[in-house]
Amino acid sequence: KYEIEHFTNSNTSDLKDLANMTKSTVEFGGIISMVEERIDKKGNPFGRFTIEDYAGNHDFMLFRDDYIKHRNTLIKGAFVIISAGVSENPWRPGFYDLRIQKN
Repeated sequence: KYEIEHFTNSNTSDLKDLANMTKSTVEFGGIISMVEERIDKKGNPFGRFTIEDYAGNHDFMLFRDDYIKHRNTLIKGAFVIISAGVSENPWRPGFYDLRIQKN
């Protein structure tokens, strides 16, 4: 709990409203409670995982290069602190993306 309180500026419940966090860096931490690896129709890998903290949980999806870059750190039961940027999706106005910068 110490790490979450002192090394993060958000929690999983804050991630439900990304519109208020645009153009900022969000740092949150928790335990990875679920990890799935899949292959899309074109044969590209992607992954889905869930992070739980004291405020709740949040599901994430990583595609192609982002998934390949971070897949080795997605271990069920691991504690992680993630730094991510928030931006509006250029192809879907009004929808926001959370892009992991480091974990």
